Amino acid sequence: VLLFLFCFLLLLLHLKASEQTHSSLRNVLCTLPEDLLDQLAHDFGVSWWDNDWDIEQKRATFRESWHVRRHLGTKYAVELALSTSFGSGKVQEWFEYGGEPNHYRIFDVDIRQVNDNIRTFLQILEVVSRKSAVLDSIRAISVRELILYFGAVMSVTKKFKLTTGEVNTD
Repeated sequence: VLLFLFCFLLLLLHLKASEQTHSSLRNVLCTLPEDLLDQLAHDFGVSWWDNDWDIEQKRATFRESWHVRRHLGTKYAVELALSTSFGSGKVQEWFEYGGEPNHYRIFDVDIRQVNDNIRTFLQILEVVSRKSAVLDSIRAISVRELILYFGAVMSVTKKFKLTTGEVNTD
């Protein structure tokens, strides 16, 4: 019993120390240069990392990578990894849409970002999703800004019948 309590206390101390390390690391993230973020992501094993992302996307992905790794294989982890890496992304599991067991689909992802980074997108799904899960489909949205003109015309007309012939002037 004493050995169990000792091991339990050591585990608690280790968890507290790692949480303090992670929280202080999060505070420093805002000031780190991009090349150092790339190196840290490699060192901490953020395997869905893409060196071509912009700096804010890298910071958000690195910041949330702790939560993603803690919840690997869950719907939450996939949604969190997609939203921090691509700005959006929802998961619908098989029982939510009447699919086959252990299947899922992705929806509400920005098609432009997925097209530009399809390899990274698929790598995120491969690393973060449950290994027994099968991807059925990806439903993407396309957001575009445009100016839309709308017009309407109303016309009032009368019909006249014109005929040719003699005109009597009496």
